[in-house]
Amino acid sequence: MRDRRAKLPPGPSAPAIVQALLMLRDWPGYVARCERRYGSMFTLRIAVVGTVVYLTNPDDIKQVFAGSPHTFHAGEANSMLAGLVGEHSVLLLDDDLHADRRRLMLKPFTRGAVDRQAEAMAAIAVQSIETWPVGTGF
Repeated sequence: MRDRRAKLPPGPSAPAIVQALLMLRDWPGYVARCERRYGSMFTLRIAVVGTVVYLTNPDDIKQVFAGSPHTFHAGEANSMLAGLVGEHSVLLLDDDLHADRRRLMLKPFTRGAVDRQAEAMAAIAVQSIETWPVGTGF
């Protein structure tokens, strides 16, 4: 169980509904302004979504992905995606269940496995692109 008293990085003090509106209006701009003001790690409180610690430094992001699934509950943070990815998606799982499902999925995503599919993926992309209109926006 996580320590809910853990100190979070600084972030905007605007109400959660205001932060949600700012994110909806100009997500990249809002995040960029927060990064300039608070640094590469800051806390957003967004209505409907909840409290989110935002990381922009690649080293910090790597640390989270390499961290203990008992500490970093990505599934809990991704719960808003349930309607899109299904409630049993590995994106929504935490702790040992997440680790077990992720381990099962690793083999098809090894470099060799992906390399063996590259030709088929390229052919599908070419086939799709050939149907795109030329000289017309779409």
